[in-house]
Amino acid sequence: MKKQTYFPLIFTFLFFLTGIILFSSFQNDNILYDEVIIIAQKDTIPDQARISVDVEQDDKIYMIVDEMPLFPGCANEETKSKKSRCSDEKIVEYIYKNVKYPAEAKKNKTEGMVIVEFIIDTDGSVINAKILRDVGDGCGEEALRIIHAMNDLPEKWIPGKKEGKPVKVSYNLPVKFKLG
Repeated sequence: MKKQTYFPLIFTFLFFLTGIILFSSFQNDNILYDEVIIIAQKDTIPDQARISVDVEQDDKIYMIVDEMPLFPGCANEETKSKKSRCSDEKIVEYIYKNVKYPAEAKKNKTEGMVIVEFIIDTDGSVINAKILRDVGDGCGEEALRIIHAMNDLPEKWIPGKKEGKPVKVSYNLPVKFKLG
């Protein structure tokens, strides 16, 4: 009887997984990849290919959670979709109410989309904000300023939850600069 080897199956699975992770890290001008979902039936992965990693819950930064973070003022909405819509509307309102078009950008007629990535921490504060895409002339710095200023709001974000526990969640936010 020939001994079965799972090496080709494991190699194919890991190659496929690496491709999905690499693909998800690229940004498209019109699309932000907020989620990567890998679905595999439990029985299709041999025991030898299953990998478990023990990491402290607080150290993980999630992109996919059971409950996404909510901008302040949306906790009392009735349904998950209403909470999400409220959060989206309030963050857009906050940004466009607080953004100040940089003088250099006005002078040079700079317009475009700045994309900022940040993490909503387990206590609802904004941490590790950075510019993913900038149009220059101070627009990226202005977007970062208003993101950091969220920590000065009277209420913090409602943190994301996974399995009922608050977790850190990565968040990408596009900020459009357009002269009127």
